[in-house]
Amino acid sequence: MPLLQLNIKNNLENICGKIECQPLVWGSDVTSFLPAPDYIILADCIYYEESLTSLVKTILDLSDINTVILCCYERRFTGNKPLLEKQFFELLEHFVTEEVPLSSQDPVFSCDEIRIVKMKLKPSKVFPNVETF
Repeated sequence: MPLLQLNIKNNLENICGKIECQPLVWGSDVTSFLPAPDYIILADCIYYEESLTSLVKTILDLSDINTVILCCYERRFTGNKPLLEKQFFELLEHFVTEEVPLSSQDPVFSCDEIRIVKMKLKPSKVFPNVETF
């Protein structure tokens, strides 16, 4: 948490609105984190086999129809990593996902191995006319 807080402090001039970071155990009660945030940012979280289901449940519990989730991860091809990546995306059945093309990423800080995926809840019968992206 200290490094995240330092990163926020060092970038305050680039932030509009409110930003905060708090520890959260995946799969735990998220009531104290509601209302749903505008953005959820995930970095290198999809390769922990024991917690994939809890991670996706937490993302779902924290999201509403307006929440944008940005998931960044490095593609890995050793061991069970390709299978875990596949399982993660299969668990996202309630979300629309869209890969952010490399051409839309920062040219200095992007590379072929790093993926950024933008996600939003799928429109439901409750919100049939809401656009996803």
